[in-house]
Parts: sequence; C-alpha cells; structure tokens
Amino acid sequence: MLEASGDKKWVRWTRLICAHGVLCCAFYVTACGGDSSGSGANACGISGCGGDIEGTWDVTSICVDASSLAIPSTGVAACDAVAKAASNTAKAVPMSMSIGFTDTNYTMTGTLLIQFDFVFTKDCLTAQGGSGASQGTCNALQMGLTNQGLMGTCMLSGDTCACNATKTTPVSVNETYKVEGTQLTLGTDSGPYCVMGDTARFESSNTQIGGSFSLKRAAAQTP
Repeated sequence: MLEASGDKKWVRWTRLICAHGVLCCAFYVTACGGDSSGSGANACGISGCGGDIEGTWDVTSICVDASSLAIPSTGVAACDAVAKAASNTAKAVPMSMSIGFTDTNYTMTGTLLIQFDFVFTKDCLTAQGGSGASQGTCNALQMGLTNQGLMGTCMLSGDTCACNATKTTPVSVNETYKVEGTQLTLGTDSGPYCVMGDTARFESSNTQIGGSFSLKRAAAQTP
C-alpha cells in the first residue's frame, strides 16, 4: 500500500503531469479553462459580427477549447485518461482581469483562479505499482500537487482518489492587434469577434490555449 510518508512515485507522477501542462495548466497564463459548464472542441466557438473593440474591458469569463490542450502521454493509458478528464473539466475564473485595446496594441492584466477536479481511478493507481486506493495513496497524491503549487485536497472515494485543486496565476500580456472585418488578430493568431453594446466576445488561440473570452466594457466607459 502506498503511504504519503514514504512514496515518492506519486510526487514524481504529479510533477510529470504538471510539467506537461495538464493538471498545472495555470502556467498557460491567459486562458486555461472556462467559467462555463461547457468545454470541448466546439463549446467555446462564437460567431463574428465585428464592431468597435477599442477601449478598456473587464474579462467576465473565459471558456477554454479543451481540444487545444496538448497532453503528452504519461506512459500509462489509465493515467492518461485521468489527465485528459482533468483537462476537459478545468476552469479559469478571471479575477480583476481587464484588457485594453489602443490603436495598435492590446494589454491584458489581472489574475486567474484555476480550478481542477479529477479522479485517479483504480486502474491508474494499480498501474503505478500500488494495491489500489487508500487514504494514504490520496495523501501522497495531494502532497505531489501541493509541491507543484496547487492548493486542494485528495480524498478517498470508493476505489478512487478524488482530488480538487486551485491555483492563482498572474496575467500580463502586451502585444499588437488588428481588426479585419469580423476577425480580430492578436499577435499572430486570428479569430472571430463580436461587440454588442457594452459587451463583447472574441475567440483566440494566441493566449497559448484556444478558447473564447467574454468581456464587459469598463464601467467608466459605459454610456
């Protein structure tokens, strides 16, 4: 039975996952999840309508396109499934995030709260050399996540370890942009955008993970 005090394997495994951006996708600074119940290849798509994007906007929500997450294999199929499920349900909650568009540049600043919920299955646990789930195993997993800067808990749930974790990460982006019809190009990536009064949405993968951003014009600029 794997115990938190002596097992280094789970710490190494969670470090491997974090290094490849699955459970620790908070390091992808500007978009890694969605404050939305829908995630997946098409859940975050929007229809472009164009409009005047200049000015300062508050970021109200971010929806990640989970298919844009690159997930290298851990070498264990059952554990790859755990990592995939975690990335599919990852959410990012913008905290005091804003984006400002001038004539040619945009800046994005603020903080993201990243949320993960994932389940280490019996198949994944036993494939790593353990005898199955125990609270000791879950404690070891929790220690591995904590060592990677993720706050949360891993609790025994039947024959699995159910974990939740959160991380806050600062956001700081300054790049060029341009508008062409209903397409908004941020840096080198182009996607549809739509301004509707004092709200707007745009779709981009230039922020390292593809998805869509929902915006509200900053209060000082609202007519």
